Amino acid sequence: MKVRGTASALSLIALSTVLSSTAQLVFRFVMQHYELFSTAAILPGLSTADLLLLLAGIALYAISMLAWVFVLSRFDVSFAYPLMSISYLLVFLGAVKLPFFNEALSSSKLVAIVLIVAGVAMLSYDEKTSARKKLDNYRANR
Repeated sequence: MKVRGTASALSLIALSTVLSSTAQLVFRFVMQHYELFSTAAILPGLSTADLLLLLAGIALYAISMLAWVFVLSRFDVSFAYPLMSISYLLVFLGAVKLPFFNEALSSSKLVAIVLIVAGVAMLSYDEKTSARKKLDNYRANR
Protein backbone atom coordinates (compact mmCIF):
# COMPACT_ATOMS: atom_id res chain seq x y z
CA MET A 1 0.00 0.00 0.00
CA LYS A 2 1.66 3.20 -1.14
CA VAL A 3 0.65 6.45 0.49
CA ARG A 4 0.56 9.29 -2.00
CA GLY A 5 0.34 12.74 -0.51
CA THR A 6 -0.43 14.26 2.80
CA ALA A 7 -4.19 13.68 2.58
CA SER A 8 -3.71 9.92 2.18
CA ALA A 9 -1.25 9.74 5.05
CA LEU A 10 -3.54 11.80 7.28
CA SER A 11 -6.42 9.52 6.37
CA LEU A 12 -4.35 6.60 7.68
CA ILE A 13 -4.01 8.43 11.00
CA ALA A 14 -7.78 8.91 11.03
CA LEU A 15 -8.36 5.25 10.13
CA SER A 16 -6.02 4.04 12.85
CA THR A 17 -7.64 6.36 15.41
CA VAL A 18 -11.22 5.39 14.53
CA LEU A 19 -10.47 1.65 14.46
CA SER A 20 -8.59 1.78 17.75
CA SER A 21 -11.41 3.76 19.38
CA THR A 22 -14.05 1.39 18.03
CA ALA A 23 -12.06 -1.57 19.34
CA GLN A 24 -11.93 0.00 22.82
CA LEU A 25 -15.71 0.52 22.78
CA VAL A 26 -16.25 -3.09 21.65
CA PHE A 27 -13.99 -4.33 24.46
CA ARG A 28 -15.97 -2.28 26.97
CA PHE A 29 -19.29 -3.48 25.58
CA VAL A 30 -18.28 -7.13 25.95
CA MET A 31 -16.53 -6.81 29.30
CA GLN A 32 -19.15 -4.68 31.08
CA HIS A 33 -21.06 -7.89 31.80
CA TYR A 34 -18.13 -9.60 33.50
CA GLU A 35 -16.71 -8.71 36.89
CA LEU A 36 -13.78 -11.09 37.02
CA PHE A 37 -10.35 -9.52 36.83
CA SER A 38 -8.38 -12.34 35.24
CA THR A 39 -8.71 -12.79 31.47
CA ALA A 40 -8.00 -16.50 31.89
CA ALA A 41 -11.03 -16.76 34.17
CA ILE A 42 -13.25 -14.69 31.85
CA LEU A 43 -12.66 -16.40 28.50
CA PRO A 44 -14.26 -19.75 29.41
CA GLY A 45 -17.35 -17.92 30.67
CA LEU A 46 -17.91 -15.80 27.55
CA SER A 47 -20.96 -16.48 25.44
CA THR A 48 -20.36 -17.24 21.77
CA ALA A 49 -21.67 -13.80 20.79
CA ASP A 50 -19.41 -12.06 23.31
CA LEU A 51 -16.41 -14.10 22.21
CA LEU A 52 -17.07 -13.17 18.57
CA LEU A 53 -17.40 -9.50 19.51
CA LEU A 54 -14.17 -9.69 21.52
CA LEU A 55 -12.40 -11.25 18.54
CA ALA A 56 -13.85 -8.54 16.26
CA GLY A 57 -12.45 -5.91 18.64
CA ILE A 58 -9.04 -7.58 18.54
CA ALA A 59 -9.20 -7.65 14.72
CA LEU A 60 -10.10 -3.94 14.60
CA TYR A 61 -7.22 -3.18 16.92
CA ALA A 62 -4.82 -5.23 14.77
CA ILE A 63 -5.91 -3.40 11.58
CA SER A 64 -5.50 -0.14 13.47
CA MET A 65 -1.91 -1.06 14.32
CA LEU A 66 -1.15 -1.95 10.69
CA ALA A 67 -2.38 1.47 9.60
CA TRP A 68 -0.27 2.97 12.38
CA VAL A 69 2.87 1.28 11.04
CA PHE A 70 2.26 2.96 7.67
CA VAL A 71 1.71 6.29 9.44
CA LEU A 72 5.02 6.00 11.28
CA SER A 73 6.83 5.38 7.99
CA ARG A 74 5.55 8.74 6.69
CA PHE A 75 5.45 11.05 9.72
CA ASP A 76 7.56 11.87 12.72
CA VAL A 77 6.11 10.25 15.80
CA SER A 78 6.09 13.69 17.47
CA PHE A 79 3.50 14.76 14.87
CA ALA A 80 1.47 11.56 14.51
CA TYR A 81 1.14 10.41 18.11
CA PRO A 82 -0.65 13.49 19.44
CA LEU A 83 -3.24 13.04 16.68
CA MET A 84 -3.82 9.50 17.92
CA SER A 85 -4.98 11.00 21.22
CA ILE A 86 -8.14 12.10 19.41
CA SER A 87 -9.21 8.56 20.33
CA TYR A 88 -9.80 9.90 23.86
CA LEU A 89 -12.48 12.15 22.41
CA LEU A 90 -14.00 9.40 20.25
CA VAL A 91 -14.15 6.86 23.08
CA PHE A 92 -15.55 9.49 25.45
CA LEU A 93 -18.28 10.45 22.97
CA GLY A 94 -19.10 6.79 22.34
CA ALA A 95 -19.30 6.01 26.05
CA VAL A 96 -21.56 8.99 26.72
CA LYS A 97 -23.76 8.86 23.60
CA LEU A 98 -24.25 5.13 23.03
CA PRO A 99 -27.22 3.99 25.12
CA PHE A 100 -25.81 0.64 26.21
CA PHE A 101 -22.90 2.26 28.10
CA ASN A 102 -24.95 4.69 30.17
CA GLU A 103 -21.90 6.74 31.15
CA ALA A 104 -22.54 10.18 32.55
CA LEU A 105 -21.35 13.43 31.05
CA SER A 106 -19.84 15.61 33.73
CA SER A 107 -18.39 19.08 33.44
CA SER A 108 -14.96 17.91 34.63
CA LYS A 109 -14.84 15.20 31.95
CA LEU A 110 -15.92 17.70 29.32
CA VAL A 111 -13.21 20.19 30.37
CA ALA A 112 -10.60 17.41 30.30
CA ILE A 113 -11.59 16.40 26.77
CA VAL A 114 -11.52 20.03 25.59
CA LEU A 115 -8.02 20.38 27.05
CA ILE A 116 -6.87 17.20 25.29
CA VAL A 117 -8.23 18.38 21.93
CA ALA A 118 -6.69 21.84 22.44
CA GLY A 119 -3.37 20.24 23.30
CA VAL A 120 -3.47 18.07 20.18
CA ALA A 121 -4.24 21.11 18.04
CA MET A 122 -1.31 23.00 19.57
CA LEU A 123 1.10 20.08 19.11
CA SER A 124 0.16 19.44 15.50
CA TYR A 125 -0.34 22.94 14.21
CA ASP A 126 3.35 23.85 13.89
CA GLU A 127 4.22 20.43 12.56
CA LYS A 128 1.90 20.46 9.53
CA THR A 129 4.50 22.03 7.29
CA SER A 130 7.23 19.66 8.33
CA ALA A 131 4.89 16.70 7.76
CA ARG A 132 4.22 17.90 4.21
CA LYS A 133 7.97 18.43 3.65
CA LYS A 134 8.68 14.94 5.01
CA LEU A 135 6.25 13.42 2.49
CA ASP A 136 7.72 15.47 -0.33
CA ASN A 137 11.23 14.35 0.65
CA TYR A 138 10.04 10.75 0.85
CA ARG A 139 8.59 10.89 -2.68
CA ALA A 140 11.68 12.65 -4.05
CA ASN A 141 14.07 10.06 -2.57
CA ARG A 142 12.22 6.92 -3.76
